[in-house]
Formats: sequence, structure tokens, C-alpha cells
Amino acid sequence: MDHTNAEPSATTRRWPYILLGITSGALMIWAGLWGAAGIIAAGPLKSITQWEEPEAGITAKAAEETRERLQAALKLNGDNAELYMLLARLNMLQANMAQTASQNKVHHQNQTIENLKRALIERPSWGFAWAKLAQAYAADPKQTSSLVYALERALHFAAYEKLSQQQIIPLAIAQWDILPDSIKDQTRTTIQHALRYQPRIIALIATTAVAHNWEDELTPLLTRKWHKNVLSGTIRKKNQEGQP
Repeated sequence: MDHTNAEPSATTRRWPYILLGITSGALMIWAGLWGAAGIIAAGPLKSITQWEEPEAGITAKAAEETRERLQAALKLNGDNAELYMLLARLNMLQANMAQTASQNKVHHQNQTIENLKRALIERPSWGFAWAKLAQAYAADPKQTSSLVYALERALHFAAYEKLSQQQIIPLAIAQWDILPDSIKDQTRTTIQHALRYQPRIIALIATTAVAHNWEDELTPLLTRKWHKNVLSGTIRKKNQEGQP
């Protein structure tokens, strides 16, 4: 009997719909877990952002409670780069709180780096994460080559992003002596872009430049009179503070 033109069985005809149902269900579960993780992380995000403000305080108990919430969120969504970034920011805050050269400080510095690396595994082109990683490496003089690489990646991916510029520029100025000429050139270009599109960043740049004796490098990059006035005022303030 010739079965060449036989109709597909009912089961065969149903398979595409079964697969579609399975896929849709999996996507719904994934979306639900992602959403739940985001809800759990909302509180930690708000707290960490507040603690990063100048003069803000953070207690060990509050930090650990925040860490527990972030770890609970990661159990629901272990591939979320944002959650690893929040953990890194929390570790950085705790490292800054700890006593210099203490075992606790070193632990939090190492955890900062590990969480940023994990964030970058999930999102390799995240310039802000590269900038934060460079900042974390800056705390260890032995990590010079890693710092330079991370800063180069930050400039490659996020030289023109406002938040990244606020991380990249002060760090590059502070580490100027160890940077290759290519990164120095990129930094100058980034500063010029930042001053054009977020002009109030001049306060941060001027303060950092004066703190690291970088005024001579910065002056040629300033084209607005009020930017030059901000730099002059910052220099004058430093000189006044240094007087007996």
C-alpha cells in the first residue's frame, strides 16, 4: 500500500503547538523570576544610592540586610548584571568604611572586583561596569596593568556616557602618571565632550585636577570663561586652606 501521500498523524500535527506552549510557559516563568528579582532589588538600589552620597552613613547591620536581599534576588535571576553591580557597589562602600589595610577591607575590595567581573560576564560591553572595575583596581597598587586595561575598556565603550564620565575622568586624572599616551589622549577628548554636554561636571573635574596637581593639563581644555573661573576658584581655595 502506497503511503507517500498519507496525512500526518494527529500527534505529529500537534507537536508545533506543544513546543510553542512549552516555550511560552518557560518564557513566562523566566519573566516572572526576572520581575520578582527586580522588585526585591528595588530597596537595595535606593539604599545603596543614598549611602553613596557625600557624608552619608552606613551601618554594618544595614549593609548585611541589603546583601541578603540582593542574594535572594540572584537566586531568582542569577544572570542579572545589575544585581552583581549592586553587590559590587555595596562592597565598595563597606571597603571604604573599613580600616586601612584591615582584613575586612581587603575582603570587600576583592568581593567588589569579583562581582564586577561577574557583571561583565553577563554584559561585556557595559562601560560603566568597566569604569567601576578600574576604580576598584585603583585601591591596589599591584593591579596597575588591570586598572589600565579596565580604564581602556571603559573609554572604549562609554567615553560619552554621562555617568561613566563621572567615574572615568577623576580616575584617569588620579592615575595619570601610569597611563599610556593613548589613554591620556582619549581622556582629554572625553573631558572636552563632558564639559560641552554636562558643563556642571567642571566642579568635579577641577577639584580632582587641583588635588592631583593637574591644573596645567586641564587649563588648555577649558574653553568657557566660567569653567576657567571654577578652576581658578578651586586653586584659590586650596591655597587658602594651605595657609597657616
